[in-house]
Amino acid sequence: MIQITPHMRVLVAVEPVDLRKGIDGLAAVCREKLQADPFSGWLFIFRSRRATAIRMLVFDGQFLRPCCTQEAVAYQPHPGYLRIFE
Repeated sequence: MIQITPHMRVLVAVEPVDLRKGIDGLAAVCREKLQADPFSGWLFIFRSRRATAIRMLVFDGQFLRPCCTQEAVAYQPHPGYLRIFE
């Protein structure tokens, strides 16, 4: 489980990433595309090309921990279900 603290930075890759890459490939994307150190303790979030899966990468002080989820990003509610409360 990932604990997100108030001082933790979260970096989201805007461009899709090939999620077949392993930990080393995602760490290289962190360095090259995001210009950030993957061992900084920040949370890095990547999405697949079809936006049906995301992969998160975080350094916990000892290891780079990958976390995956699939088909969680593709959900978008129907506009009729959206309500604005004042």
